[in-house]
Amino acid sequence: MKKSILFIMSLTAILLVLSACGGKDTEKSDEPASDKDNKEETFIFKAENGDIEVPKNPKRIVVNDNYVGFLLALGVTPVGTSEYAFGNPYYEGMLDGVESFGDRGNPSVEKILAMEPDLIITYDLIDNVEQLEKIAPVISLKYEDKNYKERLKEFGVITGKEKEADEWLAQWEEKLDALRPKVEEVIGDKTLSILSPHNGKGIYAWGKKYGRGGVIFYDEFGVKAPERIQEELIDGDEDWIDFSIETLPEFAGDIIITVPNDGDDADPAVVYDNPLWENLPAVKNDQVYKIDVREGSSYFDPISIEKRLDEITKQILK
Repeated sequence: MKKSILFIMSLTAILLVLSACGGKDTEKSDEPASDKDNKEETFIFKAENGDIEVPKNPKRIVVNDNYVGFLLALGVTPVGTSEYAFGNPYYEGMLDGVESFGDRGNPSVEKILAMEPDLIITYDLIDNVEQLEKIAPVISLKYEDKNYKERLKEFGVITGKEKEADEWLAQWEEKLDALRPKVEEVIGDKTLSILSPHNGKGIYAWGKKYGRGGVIFYDEFGVKAPERIQEELIDGDEDWIDFSIETLPEFAGDIIITVPNDGDDADPAVVYDNPLWENLPAVKNDQVYKIDVREGSSYFDPISIEKRLDEITKQILK
């Protein structure tokens, strides 16, 4: 009996020692594993504001207006954006539940804080990036420094949606390939210009930047521009040209895309009722096409560009 008791006591002591040793080993192995997991949850993204540690697959993204469509194209709905984005008719029905942080150039820190974002994406023109960095990691991108295809791939990296980005681009190329022969047949060697009256009683000429269909016509379809626009906007470094109505014939193409009230409250009749406009060959030949969605015309994201292509197809190829 005594031997049995001694045996049980010895066995119990051995088990306790082994258990203690095992506990120590487990405790040591937990720490490196935890560190490894944390490293896998973030990555470094090179932005305008430096090398930013970004969460992988972010769930609550606050984004400035011109970049909303890049997220939407990837199937990602932000939790917040600027008030300006809600005026883009191309996003109709796609921003349900999304909150506004107010002014696009000076976002409300308080509103963004209440949204509890894990990532903020903006462009480099806003005033309070340093304040936003106290809320969540901030990726600041150079405004319009990449074309929309490169930017979409970039957003695919940021959101962990690289496959979705490639899929969108593939279906987009198919759509363009199907339309190119039709565009060439209808437009041929004709020149095209994108012109917008503004409240300075002048006119803006646009190239392939800042929406308005420029990237589609000039980049994707290779449509020719009037010589002045070709030199300064397509081949040159200018983003747009502001010219007086007296020089209108230099900028007017055989086909004109125009945006009434482009970003202001000017009366476009000051231009459209001017004899110089009325006597343009494009006007006389009924080759003037208006973009009526002013708020969406300046956007250059995949959603807006795709909707513009649909409008172009109806207008130019009708």
